[in-house]
Amino acid sequence: ICETLNHLAYHEHIAVVVTNQVTLKIEDNSENSSMIPALGESWSHVPSTRVFLQYKQTKETRDSVPGVREARILKSSNHNPSIKNVNFAITAKGICDIDED
Repeated sequence: ICETLNHLAYHEHIAVVVTNQVTLKIEDNSENSSMIPALGESWSHVPSTRVFLQYKQTKETRDSVPGVREARILKSSNHNPSIKNVNFAITAKGICDIDED
């Protein structure tokens, strides 16, 4: 599948978006856990750009901020490293920028 998608993207000059949910891996006999890609680690090496999307959380309580989401670039060959995270909302008008004061 991956080879076919790369071929289409290159020859048709289109962007291909693939989602890979994350799941929680709980370590044996431990309270430690970590997020891992549901399709396995091999899929995390396939795309040229990886963006992690999640609900925005407050720093103090780690509760979700209603309606606000966060995008974080994990992998990109042309990413500006000074940009860490971008907040956005999904509304009836589409994807909207969040003004941060």
